[in-house]
Amino acid sequence: MKKVKKLVGLMLCFTLTVGCLFGCGGTSANDEEILTSAVKSINEAKNFDMVGKTSGKMVMKMGGQSQEMDMSSEVKGTQFADPLKAKVTGVTKTAGTSVETESYVQKEDDKYVVYVKAAGTWSKMVLGDLDQAISASGMNSIEKQLKEDVSKYTKKDDREVDGKDYLVYEYTVSGEEIKEMMAGVSSSLGSIMGGQSGDMEQLLNDMVKDIGDMPMTILFDRESKSIYQIEYSMTEMMNKMMKSMMESISKMAGEEAGQGLSDLSIEVSDMNMVITYSNIGSASDFEIPEEALSAKEMDLGDAQEESKE
Repeated sequence: MKKVKKLVGLMLCFTLTVGCLFGCGGTSANDEEILTSAVKSINEAKNFDMVGKTSGKMVMKMGGQSQEMDMSSEVKGTQFADPLKAKVTGVTKTAGTSVETESYVQKEDDKYVVYVKAAGTWSKMVLGDLDQAISASGMNSIEKQLKEDVSKYTKKDDREVDGKDYLVYEYTVSGEEIKEMMAGVSSSLGSIMGGQSGDMEQLLNDMVKDIGDMPMTILFDRESKSIYQIEYSMTEMMNKMMKSMMESISKMAGEEAGQGLSDLSIEVSDMNMVITYSNIGSASDFEIPEEALSAKEMDLGDAQEESKE
């Protein structure tokens, strides 16, 4: 049980990192209006639907042996703000296996509750002061990434997708900006995870210490003046995060176990993510399944109970 809680904590830490990162030349007056209107719309959206697709390759090396695996995932989500309520379903494929997940989060009695279905089983996690954590981390708005200042964007040629032309800009989030956002996340983990937060905070800080800049390409819909799609080149960022994460885990594991982990390396290549937005401000509401609501609670913050196991 102790290992399960640690794993869930690690996954929550990684999800916060990714969630915080992505929330996520000459221009004519009309293009500038479309850009600023679209960014303002997504920053202030009360709700939206999204589909995220990730693909790439991963090579694991240890003791002179290596294994290459293709990786792909598709995540579909609906999110509402004030109060936060979200539904996410996903399929991840790697090494010939496929894993499906389904999760929900909503506010209940001043706490946020996460329901997760994995391997056919539902679990329930009650988080701490997530409002405070989200506010401190900047995750309540992606405004810290997508600013309305047009000078931050570089215009590219239009792109046709499914017979429709989209306005295209490039935008870069600096490594310093990312670390600043992550500082809010790490300082807030105590509010979310209670006694489990110490190692997770250290791991999160280590993961982003050498992260560098993150470029993205944004497609804007001229007709609706909204963001249609954001593309992320993830290879360099993921390799830096993986390297830092493995070094941190090796240190946490202790001297004896760390020696074995020091031989393990993970490299990714051709890693890209594409997030497509729709129904901004008009997403359909959803109900959490009854079997999820009746799931057994997993206590991430009970440090005393954990120490007994």
